[in-house]
Amino acid sequence: IVDCLIAFHSHGFPLDKAIAYEALRRPFVLNDLRRQYILRDRRKVYETLAKAGVPTPRHAALSRDWEARGLAPKQSLEEYDDQV
Repeated sequence: IVDCLIAFHSHGFPLDKAIAYEALRRPFVLNDLRRQYILRDRRKVYETLAKAGVPTPRHAALSRDWEARGLAPKQSLEEYDDQV
C-alpha cells in the first residue's frame, strides 16, 4: 500500500491504473492525476494556459483528428520540404 503517490506524465505510464489505485486506496496525492490527460494534447495545454492568463508564444494548431471526432474538416494544410 502506498501512503503518498507522485505521478508524472510520460509515454507508457499507466495513468488509468494510477487513477483507479487512487480511488481504491486514497493515498495522499501530490498532483492531480486526472489533469494529466491535458498533457497528452498540446491544444488542451494551450487552452489551459490561456484560461489561466499565462502568456504563450504565437502558435497555430491543426486538428488532424476531426474524422475520429465525427466532424467535417475545417482546415487544410499544404506541406512542402521547406515550409508549411
